[in-house]
Amino acid sequence: MNKSLMPDSEAKERWIITRDNDHYYFVREINGVVEESYAPVSRPRATVFAAAIIQGFEPPGGRKLHIYPGGFVL
Repeated sequence: MNKSLMPDSEAKERWIITRDNDHYYFVREINGVVEESYAPVSRPRATVFAAAIIQGFEPPGGRKLHIYPGGFVL
């Protein structure tokens, strides 16, 4: 994406996909700050997640990880 065409006030969203063996992890950042983390998913489900993100939707299923202060994950 051409950064010169993006207004400075626009929030910059970035999705990070990490693979660990047979699991895929999705993290959404806004302006460099982690906004959401999702529980690990299988390769077929990761394909659905990626397609949803590309189409402008959130990954289905509400599998968000809840990260609390101090790094506690639920």
